Amino acid sequence: MKIAAARAFLLAAFVLLLPSLAEAHSAGLALNSWTDGFNHPLKGWDHLLAMVAVGLWAA
Repeated sequence: MKIAAARAFLLAAFVLLLPSLAEAHSAGLALNSWTDGFNHPLKGWDHLLAMVAVGLWAA
């Protein structure tokens, strides 16, 4: 019983702290031109990770 509670606590802590690892950015600097908007997802590891995850999920 205690192990399950500890696992649930660790999972909740991980899920709540995970967004802090993402690179936050303002949209004002990233949207200067069409090429900036097109290349934007390729510059951050968080965007690349999301694209890979969606590709794996789709496969």
